[in-house]
Amino acid sequence: MEKSLHSTQQQVLLALLRRVRSDKLLTQLELAERIGMSQSDISKVERGVRRLDVLELRLWVKGLGLGFSEFIATLESDLDAAELVRQQGRKPSSKVRGA
Repeated sequence: MEKSLHSTQQQVLLALLRRVRSDKLLTQLELAERIGMSQSDISKVERGVRRLDVLELRLWVKGLGLGFSEFIATLESDLDAAELVRQQGRKPSSKVRGA
């Protein structure tokens, strides 16, 4: 089993956090000021050095201007897509090569 800080699921979560922040045109500093964290902590989370607990994640998501359930639904979708890609990578191709 992968360590949780380096798991595929954790990487999907971090990519989503960065993507949403970027889509909202927020800098790390602006998000930090909104949620009472340091810019350094925002960076550490986004780089996968520091984990968020569920309450911190909720605060982070609210700071991004999203509802928690909306964010979780998007995360679930992204995790499902990543799992599908992982599974397809392990299955032999059914296509005939060279045809």
